[in-house]
Amino acid sequence: MFATEGDSTEYLVAYSREDAAEKWRYPVGKMFVDQFGNGPRSTVTIDGDRLYALGSTGTLHALDRQSGKALWTVSFPEQFEAQVPQRGFSMSPLVDGEQLIIETGGYSERTDSTRILKNHIAAFEKNSGKLRWQYDLDPGFAGYSSPFILTFAGVRQYVFVTSRKVFGLSTTGRKLWETDAAPFTVGMPVQVGEDRLFIAAADDAGCKMIRLFRQGDSIAVETLWSNRNMRNHFNSSLYQNGCIFGFNNATLTCLDAGSGEVKWRKRGLGKGSLIATENHLIIISDTGKAVIAEASGEAYREVGSFQALAGKSWTSPTLVDGRLYCRNLTEMTCYDLK
Repeated sequence: MFATEGDSTEYLVAYSREDAAEKWRYPVGKMFVDQFGNGPRSTVTIDGDRLYALGSTGTLHALDRQSGKALWTVSFPEQFEAQVPQRGFSMSPLVDGEQLIIETGGYSERTDSTRILKNHIAAFEKNSGKLRWQYDLDPGFAGYSSPFILTFAGVRQYVFVTSRKVFGLSTTGRKLWETDAAPFTVGMPVQVGEDRLFIAAADDAGCKMIRLFRQGDSIAVETLWSNRNMRNHFNSSLYQNGCIFGFNNATLTCLDAGSGEVKWRKRGLGKGSLIATENHLIIISDTGKAVIAEASGEAYREVGSFQALAGKSWTSPTLVDGRLYCRNLTEMTCYDLK
């Protein structure tokens, strides 16, 4: 998704993978304007022949993948009376079976008929957009992190992180467990093995590793370690080869996943983003420099680098069939890494 200079609209656009020729475009809502970079914020979710996209001002769209034709839309401000978060709606839809899961924000009614601001988790029928179930959270605006699926002790669940809590919901919307989240937790939790989750906040609260465990018929949570060695401002960390790799503010950092101790640090890449292959990290600096380094906890070892983009670049790259796709607010590039 992108917004063009001089236009006040955000678009979902399909391009050819071979030559970037535009195939179709679809407007997803009014452009969100922000001092740290305009919208859109969310990443498109692909499910077979359908696409699901969330505009920065809170309209969820289902489209045909080939034609870009709209199938259904849901407006969070209209259906849930949701207010746009400070940085815009940023989470990506999660498709699981026949339902689509997402945080919507909105109001709820108290028993005395007064209205309070709530975060809603909503499940929609993916083929129609009809609401299946809804779970109400503590008062507050919708967060920025996307949910993901976790199976623990044979229980399939959806993991969410908000500015207040990290928690798991059953596939029918029942809360299974929760633990406190530090303020300004924006990055997604990182799954480490079957029973552990790494969570990093943007402020001085830092990070922690939690463990899920069975307690009778319930799921309980304990903190294994916590420190200030990783503070993800907006892009998430990742787990690879026994290590947590991520940007501690503006310093690329490797932590030992077992202890949380720093293995190595690398400055000079700003507030970048990264993905991983089996043995390598692919890093995009905040000025668009692409770096390939070993995914090793021993030391930072750079394999190669090149200038992939020009200007501020905060979007994570995508690797498909040996091709690296990169983008920022002004350009999109593709490189063959094979």
